[in-house]
Amino acid sequence: MYVNLAKINSTSLGFAGLSESAAFRPVQYAGVTSGSDPIAVFDTGDPTTDTTVLGVNSSGAGTAVNETFSSGSLYTLVLAGSVDNLTNPPIVLSFTDDNTLPPTGFVEFRVVDASIWLKDNIHRDWMCISKPATSGHPQISALTYQSIGPGYVQVPFNSGNPQITVYVTPHGDQNLHLITYSSTQNNEQINTLVIYDTPSGTGYSGTLLQFTDEN
Repeated sequence: MYVNLAKINSTSLGFAGLSESAAFRPVQYAGVTSGSDPIAVFDTGDPTTDTTVLGVNSSGAGTAVNETFSSGSLYTLVLAGSVDNLTNPPIVLSFTDDNTLPPTGFVEFRVVDASIWLKDNIHRDWMCISKPATSGHPQISALTYQSIGPGYVQVPFNSGNPQITVYVTPHGDQNLHLITYSSTQNNEQINTLVIYDTPSGTGYSGTLLQFTDEN
């Protein structure tokens, strides 16, 4: 993956994978120039000869994709869409990060919906984040494809194991858990979760992709 012609991952980024910096706990960030930056993704990372998945290669093939980054700001980028889906082709989703720690005794979550299958078949998702074995009321409702919902949601820190359980349900039916995801947390931890599809695109993944943004 290239941002403003600079490669930001030194090894190949596989499906549902994290770049080297994002795989750290907490994540580390790759520095790029501020302003409107072109973004390009290639099959194996060669901007001259390889097939363009997203953006334009050095020969001019492809469609330009640009994202605007402010100086001093932190961002999470999610590659979504599918090369096999003409209606939902590959895209890059950019979200501004706020790594200000929540109050002690709390953790924070935000959720990106990158699932084409749920968009086409379920349409909307509700998200409930709670201690294990309870469903409660959804902290995130009407989550739609390519969105990040209301942003960061605070929930009480729980020292048990698993400490937090996340339930993804269809819109209006909290009793049907499409995804149940358990996560061990540190006090004041900040998380980004991603809903995504299986590699074949014929269904949604039964788990969530998690970034530990801070702590």
